[in-house]
Amino acid sequence: MPSHTPIRQAAAATTTTSTSPAMKRGVSRHPRLAAATLALTLTALAAQQLSSSRARENDSARKKAGDLYVSVDRSGGGI
Repeated sequence: MPSHTPIRQAAAATTTTSTSPAMKRGVSRHPRLAAATLALTLTALAAQQLSSSRARENDSARKKAGDLYVSVDRSGGGI
């Protein structure tokens, strides 16, 4: 397989990324902002992972219950 295939080029592009000088300056000038941004990003990713995990567990429980599962409308709209 030649080394010029799009897949290999994409893999090379993702593995050899470097940080731009402007980005390094921004982090060094505002370390608290960079830390807060990182913390918020990680928190958002963790929340998304937790939501996805709970949805999978819910689907699994629904499949195990078979015909016994009854969905409940919790919209508060009345009857």
